[in-house]
Amino acid sequence: MPGQNKPLTTVEYSPMGYNTMPDVSSAFAAFDSCKGEVLACHLMKDLFRRHNVQDRLGLALLHRHCVLNNGERMTEMRGSKSPAPQKVGEPCIWKVNVADGRMMPVEFALEAKPMEWHDLRLRVFVKEFLALLLEYEAHKTFGLCLYPGDGHPGHIEQVEDRSIAGLSLDEAHTLPPGEMKEVAWFYTDDHLARESKYFCFSEHESA
Repeated sequence: MPGQNKPLTTVEYSPMGYNTMPDVSSAFAAFDSCKGEVLACHLMKDLFRRHNVQDRLGLALLHRHCVLNNGERMTEMRGSKSPAPQKVGEPCIWKVNVADGRMMPVEFALEAKPMEWHDLRLRVFVKEFLALLLEYEAHKTFGLCLYPGDGHPGHIEQVEDRSIAGLSLDEAHTLPPGEMKEVAWFYTDDHLARESKYFCFSEHESA
């Protein structure tokens, strides 16, 4: 893990970073096995707010919806995600490389702005973030994601082939039988007051 006085750098993107994340059902199971509710709703909230990074970053449940091919990266545009061959957008979700504490981008967004990982506040935060993940054996379960901004209403991820549609929370009643769990948590006063939720929906497999 990097020292607090060393620059925090990122690992060069590779589709393997995305492909080695657990699928949705495995991510849900990992969340339950590592006391994910305690981490996401209590310990991480305290950590993010103590370091005052809640207006820049949130907590992400690491999961994949498909397998990317060489040259592809999962990219969000206007609320939906799909594999994109072009190098467009900026990283919006990262996992921490346990070996050296560097940030590994796994998803991108067209509207995202570059994250300034050289910021001392972020370097100190990431060191404690990784330590907490390791304590709960949750380093393969949780990562970091960009804060979407005050007023964001939340959404539901629904898989459509190799793409992910972003549904509004009001559209939950249109979904078929399945399991829906939170996959992102944000700790600003705005999000906590409005209780904004970010879900992923996993449809039950047909018998």
